[in-house]
Amino acid sequence: MLSQIVDGLCSSDAVFRFNCLRIVSQLATDVPQVLEEHWERLSAMLESPYSYQRACAVSVLVPFVCTSAEGDRLKDVVRSMESILPAEGTVNSRYILQGLGRIAAAAPALRPAITEYLLTAVTPENPNHALLQSDVIEALGLCTSPGADAQRIVEFVRMQLHSQSPRTKRVARAFLKRFDPDLPGPGTSSR
Repeated sequence: MLSQIVDGLCSSDAVFRFNCLRIVSQLATDVPQVLEEHWERLSAMLESPYSYQRACAVSVLVPFVCTSAEGDRLKDVVRSMESILPAEGTVNSRYILQGLGRIAAAAPALRPAITEYLLTAVTPENPNHALLQSDVIEALGLCTSPGADAQRIVEFVRMQLHSQSPRTKRVARAFLKRFDPDLPGPGTSSR
């Protein structure tokens, strides 16, 4: 039965596919061990030619790898997500960036590498650069703690206060309230 549900993630019936995704996502969060035998199928979806299947893979694999202790699988998922990000549209890019933040929060050993990637992941060549930076900031917020890179991260976020995206500015201010004690008080302009 579970095999049919996992296969349903690739169904042409949108309603069935969505319901399968809801079930598999819940299993990945609550009882990831039941998905062990489907690991190859799920991770292969990251390389699917179909955007929806890649989005499904991200939404299932992130909670799965965050709750499992398998370092190699975790690294493989991170590498795959990082490699497909530049070619993704806005929606999948947002899922990937948020997922990387969740993985970095769950796997302290990978945090420095993921943080480094996040700081350079979204380039100005991306047409939605300004908006996607808000997801980068949120991902950094999940995995930032006082440490060697904290100042560098705060500087990156401060630069986003001048973003063209109102959402990115709002997320940057919230991040800086939390992590930067030198943040100017209310009434100062970020423009």
